[in-house]
Amino acid sequence: MNREAFLSSFHPHRPPREAYAGVGTVFFTFCVENRRPVLGGEVAHECVAVLRSVLPRHASRGDVFCFMPDHAHVLASGMLESADVWQAIVELKQITGRWFWERKLGIRWQRGFDARIMKPHQSLDAVIAYIRGNPVRRGLVRDCRDYAYSGSVPWQSWRYHV
Repeated sequence: MNREAFLSSFHPHRPPREAYAGVGTVFFTFCVENRRPVLGGEVAHECVAVLRSVLPRHASRGDVFCFMPDHAHVLASGMLESADVWQAIVELKQITGRWFWERKLGIRWQRGFDARIMKPHQSLDAVIAYIRGNPVRRGLVRDCRDYAYSGSVPWQSWRYHV
């Protein structure tokens, strides 16, 4: 599937905020203000660490994520009815934004983000391949497995047993 066909396979309008809560999978994309290529090194490592902490707090897993120099993709799945992947991404941006500000890095996230709810007929494999392929397409690495700022956040169901 080519890039245009892949991107156009999503529903064009945004559902209400409540649609992003509970069990389901959402493809998020968010950018650095003015698409400045500043997400690397310590900054990208902090973004990954924060993502790894916020997703489980919202009963969610990260199927795949990739922090590129000027934007990020996260495919996140809510694992329980109490899950809130939308709020997890909002918190990621808030926490990292504060971290940027405290260190006087001059980095800001662009306002908002693109969030696309995955439909049952849409292939998660295609989205995962698209996200993982970003650093290769950009020429940052030859093999996506070599890119330091991508990965996944597994579901840790043991945290939710009483």
